[in-house]
Amino acid sequence: MNYYFYNLLKDYKSNIFFLIYVFKHILTSIKALKINQNIIKLLTMKILLF
Repeated sequence: MNYYFYNLLKDYKSNIFFLIYVFKHILTSIKALKINQNIIKLLTMKILLF
C-alpha cells in the first residue's frame, strides 16, 4: 500500500514538473510570437514609409 502511494506521488510530481515545463514552453512561444509580430510591424512600417 505504501509503495503504491509512493509511486503515485512520484508520478504526480513528475506530471507537475512536466506541466510546468509545457507551460513555460508555451509562454516562451507566445513571447517569441509577440516579438516576431513587433518585428513584422516595424518592417511593414518601414516599407510603407519608404
